[in-house]
Amino acid sequence: MEHRESHKVTAVKQLLLPWLFPFLLCVPGCGDDGGGGGGGFGGTGGGTLGGLGTTSILYVANNGSDNVSGYSINATSGILSAIPGSPFSNVFGPSAMAVSSNGFFAYVTNGGRSTVAAFRVSTEGALLSVPTTPSNPNPAPVEAAPGALAIAPDTKHVYVGNSGTDRVTAFNIEASGALTLIPHTADNPNPASVKGADPAAIAITQNGKFLYVANSGSNDVMAFSIGATGLLSPIAPSGANANPIKTSVTAPKGMVISPNGSFLYVANSGAHNVTVFQIGGDGLLTLVPPAGSNTNPIPTGGTTPNSLMISLNGRFLYSANGGGTISAFTIGGDGLLTLVPSSAGNLNPVSAGTNATPIALTMSPDGRFLYVANVTNQGGRVSAFTINLETGTLVPLTALVGNPFLAGNTPSAIATPGRP
Repeated sequence: MEHRESHKVTAVKQLLLPWLFPFLLCVPGCGDDGGGGGGGFGGTGGGTLGGLGTTSILYVANNGSDNVSGYSINATSGILSAIPGSPFSNVFGPSAMAVSSNGFFAYVTNGGRSTVAAFRVSTEGALLSVPTTPSNPNPAPVEAAPGALAIAPDTKHVYVGNSGTDRVTAFNIEASGALTLIPHTADNPNPASVKGADPAAIAITQNGKFLYVANSGSNDVMAFSIGATGLLSPIAPSGANANPIKTSVTAPKGMVISPNGSFLYVANSGAHNVTVFQIGGDGLLTLVPPAGSNTNPIPTGGTTPNSLMISLNGRFLYSANGGGTISAFTIGGDGLLTLVPSSAGNLNPVSAGTNATPIALTMSPDGRFLYVANVTNQGGRVSAFTINLETGTLVPLTALVGNPFLAGNTPSAIATPGRP
């Protein structure tokens, strides 16, 4: 497998080299041999910081093998090729991961050690540990059992949900990528209580004003406003608008916000459906009323939905169903969902692969390809699909290109820049 991945990396380099040449600079220990686990991951110096040249990258955090698989994405075909040095080591029970929208930094929660690790992304996509200092230790300590993570759209703050204490920790992102705990105030403690149990997912509006936490243990969603310093403030309930809100939420595992910031979608793993909320001007949530044949919540057609993703054009929503499938929905003007009809050769839901248990979703930066992290009995895999931008249907990449692509054991998260 290492030899096959090496040939793929070489092919991608030949394709990208003419326009990437001004940005490429090999990091210490990098090479095309596939590495033995982290040629640049543990280093604290060297390597050119990422950005424009590294937005077409994808990472999978592997909880079972304590590493991160890194890939470059072929913009034409969607094929994944191993980044030199992948898989990257020195993470411990990774439970969640996110990459900044500019491709500069990546953050991983270490569920096994209750920390969050900060990394720079080199121009080739290698992960470089941010230097640790007395005032900015890396990994940074958080509370028990971190299992959810999100980066603010402006790349100024990181938020970590701690299921062991039912609180969310807020950090500043320093220029180096290091994390600094945001000082609390009398009115705004840090970490902040989610007023529920077992925070499993975090979603932030694109304007950076509101943050939502899905509490899988208490079957509700908590809404916060984000202050100028990045601290979280619970939004006060108003009239019939409760906070946290429990309406039609059952064991939520994933959330996503529409690109226009009007709707929040919640994957209910316990009820096998997706709930749609409208986001008010004050950040409070209201259940969108059913209309005609459009129910709310809507069944996924599969079982145990645990991750959601919205297409770049905002027209379609996808659900990773732990039972082995991916569901595609059309998003109406009112935010309600309709299952995309199956057709000859295009089933919906579509299979994620043989013996696959879909865990998480992400999308290529150009919105043309959908990627699914799967747990399988042969180790982790990443299934790749082409998105039909007109109909929303998913077409698997052919097995001839290596799809599904090899990952580590028991994947827990998948991320591309700006899309955890």
